Amino acid sequence: MELENARRGRQTAVDDDEKHKTMVVKLAAESYELREENKQLKKETDTLTAKCEQLEHGHKEIDEVHKSVSDRYDYVVKHMLEPYASSNNTAYDDYDGETINTTLQPLMNDAATSASNRSLVEALEAKVLSLQQELLSNVEKIDPIPDAMFATGFRQLAKAIKGLSRQMEFTNPESLICIDAIRQSLLVGRVKQEHLTSAVRMRPIVEAFVWSILYGRLFYSPFSMFESMDLVNAFSVLFGEDHQHQWPSPTTSSEQWRLISMEQLVQRVGEEAIATGKLQGQCPQLEANIQRVRFQVKEIIEGHLIRVSPGKTFSRVDAIVDKAFSLALHIFLQRCRIQVVYPEIGDTYDKEQPHLDSIAESIEVDNGRVALIASPGLAKWGDGEGKHLDQRLDLVPAMVLVKPVAKKDDDIRIKMERSNNPKDEVSVRIEPSTRNIIHPKVVIPPKSNSEDLLMKIEDTKMADYAQWE
Repeated sequence: MELENARRGRQTAVDDDEKHKTMVVKLAAESYELREENKQLKKETDTLTAKCEQLEHGHKEIDEVHKSVSDRYDYVVKHMLEPYASSNNTAYDDYDGETINTTLQPLMNDAATSASNRSLVEALEAKVLSLQQELLSNVEKIDPIPDAMFATGFRQLAKAIKGLSRQMEFTNPESLICIDAIRQSLLVGRVKQEHLTSAVRMRPIVEAFVWSILYGRLFYSPFSMFESMDLVNAFSVLFGEDHQHQWPSPTTSSEQWRLISMEQLVQRVGEEAIATGKLQGQCPQLEANIQRVRFQVKEIIEGHLIRVSPGKTFSRVDAIVDKAFSLALHIFLQRCRIQVVYPEIGDTYDKEQPHLDSIAESIEVDNGRVALIASPGLAKWGDGEGKHLDQRLDLVPAMVLVKPVAKKDDDIRIKMERSNNPKDEVSVRIEPSTRNIIHPKVVIPPKSNSEDLLMKIEDTKMADYAQWE
């Protein structure tokens, strides 16, 4: 019995063990299946997560597009549709289909009309472009005359005047300066008497006289050749007289006014009438004025020189007049400023200065004072386009007689004393030994109210050499 029970107990244990094994195998199989299902679910979850992210990104893009479209729509409504509707006395409401049609229908009609007119606009634009090109082709091209040509023309005129002076025969050197018109002319009038009586200076004095007439009648103003004092005065009144020889300072406005006025005058009479005196019949009044100025220049020069050198013919004067008028015509038709210029008697001379040169008599003098002006110079302000008008270029220097400055040594002394009287008088005493010597200018020290200063010079010959600075 006990054995049977033991056997049964072992059998039961074996059965339980088999059941347990079977259960373990079953659970292992179920666990594997669950793991496989879990893997599959994870894959599906990952796929769904990725799709969800794509949907979110797409939704974000849609929001951005919607915002952009909405902004554009709002802009179109605010800046185009509503103003257009207002201009047609209507109101635009995008929630009301009728008002939308009321606004959009005329707009579409206008757009259709605009499209039909586009070809016409394009044709007009092409025509405007063609007209612009035609206008540009008609614009005057700036082709300024080179400086060298002006310098050559001026030197040729100076050479012709010098040739006239060499043609003269002086029986009495003093007969030249006895003629008031010569003695009182522009370039001769301020020359010291002792510089006028030398026979060797007669020819430079003749040159100075001829240049004085040419300057006064022709080069004094761009409009002198037309004998028009109205224009001469207008030029000064409009732009002032604060430049050399009482000309206006060169500015863009002054030079444009001068150039345009000259071009109009020259166009009316023709260049040949000015340069050669040949009448064209285009403007009788102006041509008569030009002829009169040419005749006056010729008559004044010949009429006075024949008194000094009787029996001579002055055929050179005609050529001088032609050269002078031709030169004046061309220098006054430039965009830049070109002037005939001259120094003052007593001005400082330095051999290195570009605007002055010495005549043969004083060629060896390096430094001194201008004693006589044989011929003026030619100066230019600005460039060929009428720009840089504050910059000066000397094309031809003035030809002058130079007197050396006396040295201050024991025999030549200047004593300057300032007194303490109420007028602050300044006395300048010059030693007797200096009486016959060309002395340098006596310079009085600057003072805030220099007009109240008085100056006394014991030597009357030296008085003209004293000046305020």
